[in-house]
Amino acid sequence: MKFIAIFLLVCVIFLQYNIWTGKGGWKDFSSIGTELAQLEEQNKELQVRNDAMQAEIDDLKSGSDAIAETARKDLGFIHNDEIYYQIIP
Repeated sequence: MKFIAIFLLVCVIFLQYNIWTGKGGWKDFSSIGTELAQLEEQNKELQVRNDAMQAEIDDLKSGSDAIAETARKDLGFIHNDEIYYQIIP
């Protein structure tokens, strides 16, 4: 009877050891939780960027003011009645 009790105790200790330190155990669970938090933060940042891009796309589709602004900023577009000044540092 003593042998069976000791054997069961050793089995329980071995199983507990694997739960706490083995592959897929508590340490892995903790590191996966940290990685999940980092990925959720990254997803939030990307969602904000995507929302800004979607707003810009909607502006470009709906009006000519946004197109003119983009042409000014990226291509140096100037209207006929405007004077262009270039400042060289």
